[in-house]
Amino acid sequence: RLRRAKTKADKQKQVKISKEVNKDLRLWIEFLTKAKRGISINEVVYRKPTCTALTDSSEIGIGGYSSNSNILWRYQFKINEQRAFTLNMKEYIAATIGALLALQNDDSPYPCVLSLSDSSSTVGWLHKSNHDPNSSPCHNEVARWHARNLMQNKAIDYSQHIPGSENHIADSL
Repeated sequence: RLRRAKTKADKQKQVKISKEVNKDLRLWIEFLTKAKRGISINEVVYRKPTCTALTDSSEIGIGGYSSNSNILWRYQFKINEQRAFTLNMKEYIAATIGALLALQNDDSPYPCVLSLSDSSSTVGWLHKSNHDPNSSPCHNEVARWHARNLMQNKAIDYSQHIPGSENHIADSL
């Protein structure tokens, strides 16, 4: 969205900033403010994970497991939520919640969450939010929320795909 707005402004010499672009800009201000104070290399490079989040979803709910805290969790969507979100979106929501719960029980100064999911889309989105910002507004909200959680915890998310057949714990939830 920011690149699109810049391109449009370059051509038309002005552009109206939408609510979504404004939210993106506010997040960038948070990123830049943090960068100005200094960022540890531990918040940038991948390294040995300090906590693990294993998550999954179904049409009716989401669940997961954090191995460092032994927390098992699940949430059953209300009927309107079941219809509102695609399965991929549910997987994405589960992964970001799983990462946050894993971080809450990680006392490392610079945590590294190993997010395991059987959704290749989710694994990609945790690494890089590359969905269409106009057709996927929910994805943008989840991506911003996840980015803020990682920044607040001085953490990084190292996402990896696992075959669905190996996702026993999350599947059972």
